Amino acid sequence: MNSNKQTKRTNEAIGTFAGRIRHVACKMGCPILDLNRAMLSEADYDRMLQEDGLHFTETGYDFLARLIIKKVEQID
Repeated sequence: MNSNKQTKRTNEAIGTFAGRIRHVACKMGCPILDLNRAMLSEADYDRMLQEDGLHFTETGYDFLARLIIKKVEQID
């Protein structure tokens, strides 16, 4: 998320929430796709977001699709 364009949401708050989800998933033995970490590890993740700084562009959806495919292959 681009926090310059989304003033009511912050990457810090999303990171906190994502951390809690990771904790619960680990505790329950559930696979998880950590989109937050994956996006923030990209040098220029802003290119994956539309002008509103929240919704995906086509590039963002391609990125998400690749992550999902990789995760599903790891589960099988």
